[in-house]
Amino acid sequence: MKLLELKEPVFAAHRGLSSFFPENTMPAFIAALNLGCSMIELDVGITKDNEIVVIHDDTLDRTTTGRGKISDNFYSDIFYKADAGKILSSGKISAKVPRLEEVLNLVKDRAVLNIEIKSEVYKKGDDKKSSEAMILWLVEKKNMIDQVIFSSFNHKILLRLRELSKTANLGILTSGEPRPPVGLTRKLNAFSWHPGHVNLSKKHIRYYKRHTGKKVIPYTVNKPKKASKLIKSGVSGFFTDCPQKFI
Repeated sequence: MKLLELKEPVFAAHRGLSSFFPENTMPAFIAALNLGCSMIELDVGITKDNEIVVIHDDTLDRTTTGRGKISDNFYSDIFYKADAGKILSSGKISAKVPRLEEVLNLVKDRAVLNIEIKSEVYKKGDDKKSSEAMILWLVEKKNMIDQVIFSSFNHKILLRLRELSKTANLGILTSGEPRPPVGLTRKLNAFSWHPGHVNLSKKHIRYYKRHTGKKVIPYTVNKPKKASKLIKSGVSGFFTDCPQKFI
């Protein structure tokens, strides 16, 4: 599925079907696809040996049985020593920390993928040799550039991606009090703005859309009443841990 084929509102599975399965794992992504999600969100980091892995934190500690920073671990150590599963009422689900390439292979032509690049990935230096370039290259290698949104809270990452690609779809992540990033959107020719939903108002949404013509896709919306209010206010969809409530 390509971005242009998305039907609104979009209910993007935040870290996969993370309300039931271990976040950012293959079981969570497979479950989201089986549910019928048209967009899946995930996070990426870079290992010591430059493998692009799917995990939210910059350390292994919270979501796996491993320890230490992602950037201090080789992927082979993460694969063999870190279990990213969790205990469910039906029993324990065991899962590995997946590589981005595995997820791309899974979702190709089936759903849009929002790849959040963690702030820790950014390093000063040659744009063409950067981690962002590696991530972009992998997506382009899979012929999925029109199926992926690259997002980040670190806007230097988005600026670097735009330098590297004129066609990459960029999503501007912001936190705190919503301030429509009109200037940055124009500079990046971004695809969308991804604000937190808590204080997001109809005024913010309409102002941004009126001045940019771009989409607003807030995070992380799990309550139907709030979702309905946002949709009426003009969002194009939202990220949610519970897409099963909306599909």
